[in-house]
Amino acid sequence: MGISVTENKTVLPDTPETPPALAGADLVKEIAAAAWEKKAIHLVAMDVGELVGYTDYVVICSGNSDRQVNAIAEHIEATLKANHKIRPNGIEGRSSGRWILLDYVDVVIHILYQPVRDYYELEKLWSDAKQIELEEPEWLQADPASPWDLR
Repeated sequence: MGISVTENKTVLPDTPETPPALAGADLVKEIAAAAWEKKAIHLVAMDVGELVGYTDYVVICSGNSDRQVNAIAEHIEATLKANHKIRPNGIEGRSSGRWILLDYVDVVIHILYQPVRDYYELEKLWSDAKQIELEEPEWLQADPASPWDLR
């Protein structure tokens, strides 16, 4: 009952209490839900499988402070570990909290401090990618005309 590596993913051993690991679009939905639980803003998810060779999906979201960026990353990591026994293959940027990358092989997550995201405009890198439709939480479903719309 040791830790195994399957398709470059670190997966903890199965127990009856925990469902098997997620992949693909289901993993993207779980990531989005975890990010929104820590009030991530401007979350987008893209299917980049046809455009790049290193992942199938990219999720980008923002926080309003370095503390929030760290909290979002830690919560995504803890949620996937607790619920699905998945650990990231790699983590970058945790020390600064301005841009954290979590690599789950099928899904790469970029969590950025909003001014950093505005500067780099990562979405433009994958402008040809198909957007993944996600059900937004109620707190985020603000009036699009509002200056406080955080979508």
